[in-house]
Amino acid sequence: MTLRRGEIYWVDYDSSHEGRMEKTLLTSCRAVATSTGTTCQKRALPGSRYCLYHVDRKALLLAGIVGAILSLLVAEGYRALVPSAESLQLAAARREISTLTETMTTIKTQANDLRQEIVTHQTRLEEERNESSDREQRHIAQLAELNSKLEPFIEAAISRYPDLSVGDALEQLSRQLEEVRAMASHPLLSYYESRVFPDPEGPILRVYFKRSKEGPLGKLEFRIDIVPGSSGRIRDVGPYPMGLSVLSSLAIDGMTATIEFSVPGGDDPAVNIKLSGPAVIRVEGNYGLEPLVLEVM
Repeated sequence: MTLRRGEIYWVDYDSSHEGRMEKTLLTSCRAVATSTGTTCQKRALPGSRYCLYHVDRKALLLAGIVGAILSLLVAEGYRALVPSAESLQLAAARREISTLTETMTTIKTQANDLRQEIVTHQTRLEEERNESSDREQRHIAQLAELNSKLEPFIEAAISRYPDLSVGDALEQLSRQLEEVRAMASHPLLSYYESRVFPDPEGPILRVYFKRSKEGPLGKLEFRIDIVPGSSGRIRDVGPYPMGLSVLSSLAIDGMTATIEFSVPGGDDPAVNIKLSGPAVIRVEGNYGLEPLVLEVM
């Protein structure tokens, strides 16, 4: 196209070249050398106006550290919120290991308890075995002692009853010894009966006793007590019909009395107890007399 002087033409302006220049300026480093005034031709870092050699390294290092920390936090948070299959398996394995550890601890405790019980049982068995052995030794010693004591009786039984066996001879001798012992022993007293006789000053209780066999009794001793709650009191106490070497005592309040006497010949004893009124009395005595309680109305 030929341009003439004085004519005005509209020319479309191509801005692509300027855009390319501006793009080049944006992607290249903006650092300018102070000595030459030339611009650095290296490529600028993304998000920065300078290349790796001219950029501020402190800010870059800080940004890298912050980015690493944020990345670590994001990764850990993601792992905590969305655990992986390996993490789930590891957690399950840890739980199983913990359960197995507790089970093994329980088993060890039970085993120790069982071992202690076994030791205790063995100790008890050993003690019982020792006690049994001691008892056996004592029995042997006792049998030896009895045999030594029985030896004179065996000899006496064989000499007295030569036609009998040792066992029968000993039995016959034992029977004779019991008869002799019974004959030599004192008779025993027992309650026979009681009677009440009226008296102007109060009832008289007469208590009869009997002997287990014939023979002298020697000195008789009786104690009479008024059972608490009774209205009557003891006025006097004495043998019936008579006695020898009589010795009696009466408490001031009339609640207790004692009497000692002997009976002539082979008579059975009796005791007269004079009361001031109705009463329940308790009587005790020697020669094996069982305590008895009598009520007088």
